[in-house]
Amino acid sequence: PKPTQSPIPMPSLSVTPQDPTIIDGGEPGQTYLFDLLAESIPPNVSEVRFEWAGLGTTGSTVASVVNGTAETTFDLSSVQSGPFEISTFVYAAGSTDELA
Repeated sequence: PKPTQSPIPMPSLSVTPQDPTIIDGGEPGQTYLFDLLAESIPPNVSEVRFEWAGLGTTGSTVASVVNGTAETTFDLSSVQSGPFEISTFVYAAGSTDELA
């Protein structure tokens, strides 16, 4: 029988608020920090571009990949009370190919 190969893991992107109370909704005038962590990035990718959008703000930054992982932190300021949505993406730097 042929030896089986482990499946190549798909890249993933997680968003973690540094202040877990934000899960219940933001407060006006408060700035909240969020950590982005991309994992299982293919070995041929040396840099990624993180993008985010939420609360009427967008942003992006480039980060180096180390051992298949890249991370960054970004902030958003709440303009109203209550829940809100954040969209996040990670791309190979210099590319429009979304990794996760």
